[in-house]
Amino acid sequence: FWNFVFFAPSQQPEYYGNLRTGIFEDHILVLELLKSNLPDNWAIVYKEHPFQFAEKYSSISKDKIFYKKIKKMKNVHILSQSINTYDVISKSSAIACTGSTVGVDAMMMGKPCIVFGNCWFNSCKSSINVKTNRDLEEAFKKIRDGYKPSEIDLMSFMDHIYNLSSHVVPLFIFKHFK
Repeated sequence: FWNFVFFAPSQQPEYYGNLRTGIFEDHILVLELLKSNLPDNWAIVYKEHPFQFAEKYSSISKDKIFYKKIKKMKNVHILSQSINTYDVISKSSAIACTGSTVGVDAMMMGKPCIVFGNCWFNSCKSSINVKTNRDLEEAFKKIRDGYKPSEIDLMSFMDHIYNLSSHVVPLFIFKHFK
């Protein structure tokens, strides 16, 4: 069995997320950074967002050239959409994302999550936030040393999100339906 990082890119265009991820909106850049910092004998597994090819949810912003670039990358493997994402997470050594909710799913499954750029769960202490190449080097060192997300931290974060949402929704309703 080999070690791999599962890169779960966000859907593109994904207007709200792209504003927050900054330069990491470029998924080729993220793959290049991962590749250049990948521990020896590790690989990257890439699985496209399930809505990327669904006309109902997204226009196609990734063309054939995009996927040809990925296919040429050493140690990067593109997975079929038919493969279960949660099976991939369970077999991975870590997950990398640009804010996809699959990052939270991975942490809840006990997998380290490398987050590129800003996203809604950056404030979760168990996420490994990356903004620079040095951050990514440190992230892989942490993961190789056995880092796992804290269940207590995740539950605290989710409780905090729940409490925030329970205050925001009533205020929104009150303002708009007075």
